[in-house]
Amino acid sequence: MYNRVALGSRIKAIREKRGETQAGFGKHFTPSVSRATVSRWESGNIKPNSQRLREIAKIGNVTVEFLVEGDNTTPEEATKLLDKIVNQSESVNEKDEKRLNEIQLELKQKLRLHDNIEKSNDNRRKVHLLNDLQSEVSVLNKNLNYSSLVTLDQLLKLFNFLNDTNDSSNLRRFGKILWHIRQIAEGTEPYNKKKDLSEINEFLTSLRKIN
Repeated sequence: MYNRVALGSRIKAIREKRGETQAGFGKHFTPSVSRATVSRWESGNIKPNSQRLREIAKIGNVTVEFLVEGDNTTPEEATKLLDKIVNQSESVNEKDEKRLNEIQLELKQKLRLHDNIEKSNDNRRKVHLLNDLQSEVSVLNKNLNYSSLVTLDQLLKLFNFLNDTNDSSNLRRFGKILWHIRQIAEGTEPYNKKKDLSEINEFLTSLRKIN
């Protein structure tokens, strides 16, 4: 059974390789199709009919089988094909060119899938951290006195300052120091005075260079 989302991703990869918009891609068909239809193909909401699949395969210089089932070329077969094309050790035919296109498009699809998974994981991590932050804030509301507010105010101002400088390295270093201090306080990491003070000194020195 074919994967409709994967099919749509391959169609999108063909269109993007040609550098065309969805509206422009739709003009290749007879009769032409709308941008909305191309968008639904690419999202996997609908499957092109058999005639459209043949037209898409022709536009992308791939086979209909590839569009529906994907590429199953092994790394060894891909290496041999690339060697054949690059070194022209043998005559390259139309079938070889299609297979090369299919390998390239499949790789692009897998890279996009990997990026989407990473974004999804990143969103889940953000939600988890926000839930943790809300839990910590609820505790703060019960235990804050003036001294605590001053400390929290300075901590947030420092964080906002680092965030506004667009220097991610200092922000990561600050987070690492805070994490380590917390671990020391909870007894899960040892305090190494020489090493820890050296890292804090390097962090403070880097702050002086910002302005």
